Amino acid sequence: MGRDLLMIRSVTPNPSSGFVSITYRAPTRGEVRLDIRHPGGELSTRLVEGPHEPGEYTACATGLAPGRYVCVLSAAAGSVSAGFEVMD
Repeated sequence: MGRDLLMIRSVTPNPSSGFVSITYRAPTRGEVRLDIRHPGGELSTRLVEGPHEPGEYTACATGLAPGRYVCVLSAAAGSVSAGFEVMD
């Protein structure tokens, strides 16, 4: 995929046991936010909020309760999402 796209490259492992590593790409300089949300949209945790240079980054979340979640990556270029599940 192109270097000019805002993207969530991977969410691993999926399913997980409470720890996930999220690799994402910021295509341009600017503010980026990475949230983990419940499927209904309620915020579970905000992993990233702040300025980024163009490039690939990784953020990690730990201690997630069992259930389904959605990662939402937002920037001036728009937003993208990816789902994952945490098992017991």
